[in-house]
Amino acid sequence: MEAQLSSEVAAVRISSHPIAALVVAGVCAWCAGAFCQGQGSSQSSNRPHATLFNPDPQHISNRLYRQVHIRSSSDGKEYGFEDLDPLLWPDTKYLLGGDSNKKAFDLLDEFLRTGAERQIPDPVRRAIFQRDLWAVFDWASTSSLAEKLGEVVWRLSLTPTEIDALPDTYAIALRGKNFPAAYDAAQPNRAFLPPDLFDANGPWVCVGASDQQLAAPGHEYGFSGRSVFLVFVRLPGGRQATLAYLKQLASLDIPLMIEDPGGGSPLHSWNPAVPQFPANTEFALVRKMVLPDQSHNLVLTPVTESVQIRHYRDIPPGTLRAQSESSRSQSVSEIKLDRVKLFDDGHGGLLGVTPDEREFPVFMTHGDDPFEVNHLAWLPVASLDTCTNCHLGPGIQSMMSFSFRGGRNPRLAEITPADEAQKVIIWKRTQRNWERLIQLSGASGFVEPRRAPISRSGPRAR
Repeated sequence: MEAQLSSEVAAVRISSHPIAALVVAGVCAWCAGAFCQGQGSSQSSNRPHATLFNPDPQHISNRLYRQVHIRSSSDGKEYGFEDLDPLLWPDTKYLLGGDSNKKAFDLLDEFLRTGAERQIPDPVRRAIFQRDLWAVFDWASTSSLAEKLGEVVWRLSLTPTEIDALPDTYAIALRGKNFPAAYDAAQPNRAFLPPDLFDANGPWVCVGASDQQLAAPGHEYGFSGRSVFLVFVRLPGGRQATLAYLKQLASLDIPLMIEDPGGGSPLHSWNPAVPQFPANTEFALVRKMVLPDQSHNLVLTPVTESVQIRHYRDIPPGTLRAQSESSRSQSVSEIKLDRVKLFDDGHGGLLGVTPDEREFPVFMTHGDDPFEVNHLAWLPVASLDTCTNCHLGPGIQSMMSFSFRGGRNPRLAEITPADEAQKVIIWKRTQRNWERLIQLSGASGFVEPRRAPISRSGPRAR
């Protein structure tokens, strides 16, 4: 099974850096301004983030977070506090040498020497801090910081019972009616949260690829399996219409790509004979948090980190891959996790992304660090533009879970969220950065992953 999952790498080239950004010719090029899933909000922030993990602004946890997660621009503005992922790229030099490396090393040493994990009694704060440092570890797993980073990651780990008790951020948002339940054409980019998204008998269908392929391999590779990305689809005709369409795609015996009859570039283009879905179809990408527990097991948590939904207002004719067409035909909305709101008792932590929010994409880039490379000074970019800049082409052609498979039909079909999560966890166990983290734990080998804690009837209320 693990070998089958690893074979997907042939379809998407991954950089040798541990937290590889995907570089795919003709799909998403940073220099061309095409981005996808930045997963953050790289605003210059004045929010009181000094006491994020401990009431004392100078507590080692707060100082360590600032050192590894916040970047400063040449004009002194700080970015990264609200981002889901650290602003670190494959070519980043920050933290790997010089003064920033020494500061990070000293802070990690202080954290370990003082047993600072015992001063973060709240399991939610511990979980998020572990999540944030795990991302830095994966990026730096071959560097001098790896040993101390890895030890801190394990020191912060929770028991399986504590992980299962983490807040179900999706369910809390639904109970609080924090978001509208459906798309509104009058406010096309307004964030909404479908109450029936996880309903096994509802209009949304969770889709997976055949064999042991991952549903969203680009996202899993880009974020190194620290999250489970679930793909949901809803056709306007309801559940049966959605299942019938998926079956039609899976049974195709025609190539997805054909030679360009005009001999243009690229030589191969999308096959217009592939059946199209209707207007008002919606796709949702749900990002769920994974954590290593105290038993050295990878566990899917109840925490939803983000929800991105693409609503197709129109299905343009032809096969043209143009960003302008995608922006015209697709309405994108996003909800993401906010640490401050999550730590606020009674709030689920999910906030809607607004059209004026901007970010530094860390996914589907060429790997350059915009804080270190002058020609990228025009960043950050509008957050909600990141999806349509990658999901190009009319309708089904823009669904990369189907079309971005090296021309192979992935035979998409219904899958449970728990089964998709199991695929991702098994794949993550094959990665070198996970093997390195296991080595640093002192464990003798891998343990069998626990079943993901998602019920078949939807998110559990907390």
